[in-house]
Amino acid sequence: MLPTNQMVNIYRKNLEQMYDCLVTVLTEEETVDEATGITSINRTVEEGPYPCRVSFKSSTTSQADGLPKFAQNTTLFMSPDVIVAKGARMHIVGRQREFYAKSSSMPNVYDSHQEIQLENLEVR
Repeated sequence: MLPTNQMVNIYRKNLEQMYDCLVTVLTEEETVDEATGITSINRTVEEGPYPCRVSFKSSTTSQADGLPKFAQNTTLFMSPDVIVAKGARMHIVGRQREFYAKSSSMPNVYDSHQEIQLENLEVR
């Protein structure tokens, strides 16, 4: 029988072979002017690109006036080694698509991967 750590590494390697997109994490850096106490955003820090996989799921949320309303849930799968803060913007490229999204929750981090719920911002 394989040790747990070795099994997780094998599973992680197989999972990462399915990553077919690249994500760049964009975080804004704030600084406080000591003289005035004013906080300003100086620059955006780019990290990546990192391999990832995007999953889309549509569901019916309600029916108003006989017409169904749909919601799309977008989940990003990537390495658990990358730290992604809640609210971080992301530039995702792959599968003949390019779009910007925002992390809408804290990532669910597992030994083999992490899952991040996204809010779509802009599709190109």
